[in-house]
Amino acid sequence: MRKRLGIQILRPVAVLALALSFTSYEQLAGAAVRPSSIAESSTISNKAVAPPNNCLGANAMIKETCKAFIFSKPLVSPALAYKAKTEAYKNGCHIQLSTRPRFKSCYYGATKGFKTTIALVGDSHATQWLPAFDVAGKASGVRIQTFLMSECLYGAVLRPAYCKGFAPWVLSTIKKSPQSFAAIFMSNRVSRPEIGTRSTFLKRSFTATLQSLKTTNIKLFFIGDTPIGTLNHTDPNICLISKAPKDCFGLTKDVKWNNPFADAVVQSGLAEYIPVDNLFCIGTKCYRSIGGLPVYRDDDHMNVYFSKSTIEVWKTRFEELLKRPGA
Repeated sequence: MRKRLGIQILRPVAVLALALSFTSYEQLAGAAVRPSSIAESSTISNKAVAPPNNCLGANAMIKETCKAFIFSKPLVSPALAYKAKTEAYKNGCHIQLSTRPRFKSCYYGATKGFKTTIALVGDSHATQWLPAFDVAGKASGVRIQTFLMSECLYGAVLRPAYCKGFAPWVLSTIKKSPQSFAAIFMSNRVSRPEIGTRSTFLKRSFTATLQSLKTTNIKLFFIGDTPIGTLNHTDPNICLISKAPKDCFGLTKDVKWNNPFADAVVQSGLAEYIPVDNLFCIGTKCYRSIGGLPVYRDDDHMNVYFSKSTIEVWKTRFEELLKRPGA
């Protein structure tokens, strides 16, 4: 197991500020704000003070009033960021890689009195959004049903011995009651070597998967991948021990892979693509600490703290879905 980095929370008061509880986000005032790009030339302060709760993490990127806190000093230590992953890994809701997987779907968000259901489908890079989906679902009256499995790219089988049954299980489960679902949100990890060599196959295979899902008449979304943790699978939070947040970043020009799943979505028009780079990047630099929160828990997965800071983005999406006829 990777050695944990022994840096503690920087101030006692940060414990309360960083709880990122359901209550803190459900009580955010005003309408949810859509992400907007920030010019690389924007003037951004390197604040020493902690951001207010409504400016933590990704909020600093998407709210005009919070941009001064983008490079605030991290309030969570690398050790805590390393530990901060969703409970879905412990309770079996994120299915572990196995030649004989136990397929299990779980419910999050509003599990009682919900208005509609949304499916969250994919590998661990879909699972990393679950903490945000859970709270946004509670706030919007939306139930979240999970279809998540380690290493199994949804819609393209690269590891047949482990993953060949995953996509058929997802489709057969959803088709039992397609009218129950307002939308399917999908995401896959693309920061893997085989993506570059198999991109044509992956795009073709995922297009076929989208076509099969389209027969359910459910609205389809594909979420872009987290842009850069580290390229060499080291802990991106190591940088934060010795450098300021504004100096800890990856450059988009250094990324060698593309996203064939996003390409399939855009070119086929069978789903809506949701890019997320603007939650992490300013111009060509993708940062490892934003709004007082480390972004990652390992080389390319968001930690729970940062995931929950994106709640407003998903709450807006869910509320828009509820406005659609038949939702």
